[in-house]
Amino acid sequence: MSRLWQNGLAITISEPKSLAPSDTAYPKAPRAAVFEVTVSNGGSNPYKPSELSVRAIVAGEHAQEVLDSAQGLNGIASANEEVLPGKQLTTTLAFAMPEQRAPVKVTVQPSTSSQVTPEAVYEGQA
Repeated sequence: MSRLWQNGLAITISEPKSLAPSDTAYPKAPRAAVFEVTVSNGGSNPYKPSELSVRAIVAGEHAQEVLDSAQGLNGIASANEEVLPGKQLTTTLAFAMPEQRAPVKVTVQPSTSSQVTPEAVYEGQA
């Protein structure tokens, strides 16, 4: 799913992949749904991915982001480099999932300060 904003910023959310978290992952979960989130900056100002607002709902409940450095899942906080105009950045995010496939909805907004802006949404099974 992709969304383009008037300022030229675009966010794309990939289809999820299932992953078994390592022993050092936090929080502990039977599995994780892994998404690639790509921020493309078609605007004229640098964009800081730390401003992203990301939420996941699994089977109707808020899902925690899985941090698993052993598998390169360092969380949204690790996306700290600016995306310059004309460039893009892809970060990998994972969310705790039950053992069985379940409905999941991932919502990404370009700003943590405004929940009014349109959002990029992935909705499906994982």
